[in-house]
Amino acid sequence: MANWLQRALYMTSNSVPLLFVAALTLWLKTDEWKLSVLLICIAIILTYLFKHSFRYGIRHLPSREITVSGVASRDPWIVGYVFTYLLPLVNLRVSGFSVVTLTIISFILLIVATSAVVAYPNFILYVMGYHFYKLATESSGISDLLLISKKKHLRDKSNVTQVIRMFEKTLIDTQGG
Repeated sequence: MANWLQRALYMTSNSVPLLFVAALTLWLKTDEWKLSVLLICIAIILTYLFKHSFRYGIRHLPSREITVSGVASRDPWIVGYVFTYLLPLVNLRVSGFSVVTLTIISFILLIVATSAVVAYPNFILYVMGYHFYKLATESSGISDLLLISKKKHLRDKSNVTQVIRMFEKTLIDTQGG
């Protein structure tokens, strides 16, 4: 399983689109280009670190056999992500913007996200061509595992036999696409 730093990078990298939209909104509505550039730099660094961390995990984490009892697509989450997180930022009113408050809230969210046993799809992986599936296994009886796979259409449960366990409920398909 991946370490806490890889988990933190996985969770925080989901904020990359938010950082880009916030930077654009801030720049267009306040002409605050310095803070916008800072947010974009943070987003680029997060993306770079996450991509390398994810690739490292694929190369170095051990794979194991799995018996799948059910599979369902989780790709439609992207629509909810855009409507719930990105579109509201477009109408953001920027007055009294506090970087300190935002930083404190971000650290609290990071601590909660890295300690919770949850499986979230990742926006950057979606952009990189990965797809997300909800798995149920016969051996453990767990029915809410997240499978990350390059396979665009995964309908047959027998197509998943080897996985890498990245986090408690997050698996990576080793058979690729």
